Amino acid sequence: MDWQNNFKDIIKQAQKGNEEAFSQIIQNTQKKFFGFCMYLCGDMHLAQDVCQDVYIKAIEHLKDFENETKLYNWLFKTAKNHYIDFTRNHQNKPYIDLEDISDDEGNASETCEGKLELIEILQKIDPKYRIALILVDSEGYTYREASEIIGLTEDALRSRLHKARKFFIENIKK
Repeated sequence: MDWQNNFKDIIKQAQKGNEEAFSQIIQNTQKKFFGFCMYLCGDMHLAQDVCQDVYIKAIEHLKDFENETKLYNWLFKTAKNHYIDFTRNHQNKPYIDLEDISDDEGNASETCEGKLELIEILQKIDPKYRIALILVDSEGYTYREASEIIGLTEDALRSRLHKARKFFIENIKK
């Protein structure tokens, strides 16, 4: 079944308990969603846990997903809230597992070091600013879409983006 053209049918089938349809939802969203969670959490295992917990919650909210955009908005917003709750409950900052950062080509240690540096800088940014930076600059959301996901006005989002970008640029130069 074609994901883009049959989204509503797939959702309806999943609402009726069709596990294959829900599996198709996961297969078609997991790469982008997991990438978002990795940037957010900075740790592969925590990102996997967040993804799993959010997908479980998604089963209960299938009726709310009229299109793919609404699904992603809900996934990202729920992941953000889940991550914030997790960090509050565990009172620790996320760490970066060096083994989780690998070069897909497997040939350039400089590329791996560059990825590590970027992730380290991202992890130094306050999570409320980091989420704005990831949604707009990494995931390509508009200011309006990102502000809806985060629950801010567009002006507040722009302010957070400015602070996050400034911090990022200052630290990338070091």
